[in-house]
Amino acid sequence: MASKYPNCQFCDEPDVVKWHCQSCDLNLCDVCNTKIHTKIEKLSEHKLELLQHGENIENLENVKQVDLKQISCSKHTDQTCVSYCLNCDKSLCSSCLIRPFQCEKLNQLYEEKHLLLKDLKRKIDACYPFFEEQASKFRKMDDDEVRKQNEIKEKISNRKNEVKDTVTREAFKLEEVMKGIWDPENNLIVTERERLFQTEQDLMTRKNHLGEVLETQDPASVFETAENARRDIPEEIALKIEPPGLVYIEPKKKFMKEVLGSIIKIPKVVISRTFYPNFPEISGLVSLNDDIYVMFNSSSSRFVFFTISNSNFVTTNDIKEDRFANISDITTYNGDILLTDNHFQVRRLRRNGQFEELSLELTKDNATFYGIHARDNNDISLSFTNSTGSSAGIIGFADFRIASKRSPKYTAGIMRRFEGNCKTLFTIPKKITRNINGYICVIDQFSYYPEKGRVVVIGEWGQPKWIYNGHPSINLENEFFPIDIITSSSGLVLVAEKKNKCNPCPIPGWSIHLQLYFKHGNN
Repeated sequence: MASKYPNCQFCDEPDVVKWHCQSCDLNLCDVCNTKIHTKIEKLSEHKLELLQHGENIENLENVKQVDLKQISCSKHTDQTCVSYCLNCDKSLCSSCLIRPFQCEKLNQLYEEKHLLLKDLKRKIDACYPFFEEQASKFRKMDDDEVRKQNEIKEKISNRKNEVKDTVTREAFKLEEVMKGIWDPENNLIVTERERLFQTEQDLMTRKNHLGEVLETQDPASVFETAENARRDIPEEIALKIEPPGLVYIEPKKKFMKEVLGSIIKIPKVVISRTFYPNFPEISGLVSLNDDIYVMFNSSSSRFVFFTISNSNFVTTNDIKEDRFANISDITTYNGDILLTDNHFQVRRLRRNGQFEELSLELTKDNATFYGIHARDNNDISLSFTNSTGSSAGIIGFADFRIASKRSPKYTAGIMRRFEGNCKTLFTIPKKITRNINGYICVIDQFSYYPEKGRVVVIGEWGQPKWIYNGHPSINLENEFFPIDIITSSSGLVLVAEKKNKCNPCPIPGWSIHLQLYFKHGNN
């Protein structure tokens, strides 16, 4: 038979039990209740019941509605329940619980939680640079497009002020055309920028929070963070977006149909036709007129005159120069050819095949000259690098004239000069020409990578316009290596380029590609 007054479940002494803790389900004597149970802060809110005289253990058992020992553990079904978690709404066995004195088990669980958070932070650290880089890239891309739009708008505004209220309607129309090509407030870059920014900020917040928790090594923070931390890692993906190129073209005359100029979208390059001439290594091209072209070889000083008839490559003349100067570039001048080389600076090749030397005092410094280009109005432009190779530029002569065909003397008007380095303009300006807008097209060869080049387009006074780095259908596997560039009256630009792999090219490694680079007024 059970004792009428069971032993105290703290001290196990056969004293009279006077208290029952309903929260702990424990029987307590006066001493244990006063000195132990009520002294523990976390037990201070437990519900205690004073046992009436004569009340026995059977009456206590009858008070209970549920016996936890008759319930199975939610996780370990073969174990009986010893506790119930109200927050989790689960029954727990002794294997599920860690008591305060089980330091080893508690430390083990802490290490597991700590490793979980550490692994989560490692994954975020691994993917964060991608989103940081992409977010920065799209921020810059968007900022550049906004800056470009603002610069064009400022030019339009300045131009509008010159002709006052008469062009307000046209200015608004141009801005609408520009917005129709690329809306700076509603486009894929803005959308992708916002998405990447939000992902970047979210990862930064999570990364910093996890770093703080792991650094403090506070068990409570580790447990709380491990329970609440998001474990999803965003997929490392960003859209590939290429915004359209915009160019503002100012009119040459103020009073015309469109006094503000026009807005165009820079056209894509189109390959018209490819030819494979039976010629040694090509150093450059020039057009005498719309029908006759000249290509030359620098090392052998050989000139070949040709035409394109019914899509065929036809040679009309072949001239060999026997003084073996390394020719840099050629241009047409009043039906003859002007050329630059490493010995004579500038010479003239007359139509009868005779070469004449022009002794030009062009600069005071020891410059090396490369490209040369003449316009119909006798304006001559020469490209150069300084003696140290640290800068390069263009020298332009207005009204350049050779006194007579029997005399190599020349006269020239106003000279202008501008130069810069590889970051502001170009590195080695090998060839130059002008397009229909008067812009200067320069073939820039990289000094640090001589087998690679680009086409740099600058304005009348040296302001950069745009850069062409090759056509994707041709230069996907091979580097873009332009060797010369010429223009026609229709606005077409012909680029001769070297190819490393060329079949069925008769001369391995070389071909001429006729490429539509830019044509004024066309989209």
